[in-house]
Amino acid sequence: DFDAAEMVGAPLPEEVPVAETLKVPEPLGLRQQLSTNSKVYRVHWTQPDKFLRSTNKNAVSPSFQIYGADWKLVLAADAPGRGDASFKVSKGRCSMKLKCENMSEDTTALTIMFRFFAGDMPVRGPAMHDFKNGTALAGLKRNDEAWDLLMQVKDMKVTVGVELWEVAYEDQGQ
Repeated sequence: DFDAAEMVGAPLPEEVPVAETLKVPEPLGLRQQLSTNSKVYRVHWTQPDKFLRSTNKNAVSPSFQIYGADWKLVLAADAPGRGDASFKVSKGRCSMKLKCENMSEDTTALTIMFRFFAGDMPVRGPAMHDFKNGTALAGLKRNDEAWDLLMQVKDMKVTVGVELWEVAYEDQGQ
């Protein structure tokens, strides 16, 4: 239960091992939860593990809508010293990024805090990014990015995801 992971009044939600939230096998596709107390969104993306043995360089999640924008999770194969490596060459190692698309026209600010997770590995982050005035794609620091997704395969599926929450500034009236 995601609500059990909350800390009321704290800017960063309490760290909860992802394994505790994934007791039931994940269904394929996207699943989105909103914590009613902390207002943190958690998005799980579960897909068959066959992409990890493919010659594809990227995997992009279906779109999900939060904070008046469309978002996607982007997985990019990551093989040290091999530029544009495929998932097969990288042996399932990849980086994760959060991509913002189709922002609502009336959005005046969109600064987001986010953390990534994969399988039962510890959550990584947080990072903060201004999607309104910065680039549409954001990730963690380079030395904290590589995920070994082959080690996270369960029942021929792998689950990755993101937790995100909006940073409210006093001058926004929030």
